[in-house]
Amino acid sequence: MLLAAAWSRLLIAGAVVAGIWAAVFWVVPSTPSLGPARQAATASGSPGVAATVAGGVLNGALREVVRSGLAAPGGGRFDRFDVAGQPIAAPVNARGQVAFHATVLHALGREGIFLAVPWADPWADPGAGHIRIAKVAAFGDEVPGGGTLAEFAPQPLPALNAAGHVAFAAGIAGGRATEGMFLAGGDGLRVIALAGDDAPGVPAGVLLGFNAPALNDNDELAFVANVRRGRDTLDVLYFWNGRRLQRLVASGCSAPAARWTKSASPR
Repeated sequence: MLLAAAWSRLLIAGAVVAGIWAAVFWVVPSTPSLGPARQAATASGSPGVAATVAGGVLNGALREVVRSGLAAPGGGRFDRFDVAGQPIAAPVNARGQVAFHATVLHALGREGIFLAVPWADPWADPGAGHIRIAKVAAFGDEVPGGGTLAEFAPQPLPALNAAGHVAFAAGIAGGRATEGMFLAGGDGLRVIALAGDDAPGVPAGVLLGFNAPALNDNDELAFVANVRRGRDTLDVLYFWNGRRLQRLVASGCSAPAARWTKSASPR
């Protein structure tokens, strides 16, 4: 009798525990998530737009702009955003646009300069930031005056202004010059200076190559150019005012003397 009563109590207790666990598994899947939903990254195959990437809050938060594997404008997929393992700075303007250099896999334009443009998707979460990637210039693009764009290395650092215009230096293949300084804007690609041209402000000087430029909101550029004069090579800082190239200072020139004025002390 005692043994039978013990077994009866054990069976009842087991049934109660099984009922409790069944209730737990029934409730848990139906419990809604309290965390914010994450937007998935999508890629577009259209020629002018490489990828639409959903980001997070813009103020005070890190936002994804582009990543390896996304579709690139004109075909292929983005590969790397550095040169020889060295990171390359990507300038950003007040509108949130970002200019960057990238190499591309499985495409004729194996490297180029691209522009990330934030945009609002009316069908998406209004709090999410979306980005469209557009091509500025890429390997194989035609250069005004002849030739095509070639390598952007070793200094593929673009400059960006408030209008979304981009300045950069790049090599040239099949043209009369081997390198050039360019400005890409609403009117397309514009040549600012070419290797082999006469060097303004340097008698008997010839432009050889160009370092990364700086660009202001008036589409005016400043950059250092390598200039050959006879057997000598010197660096010259140039300014492009929108119409012509002007020499500002050259290596070897005497620096202006500093002038200090003593201000009257307040009484």
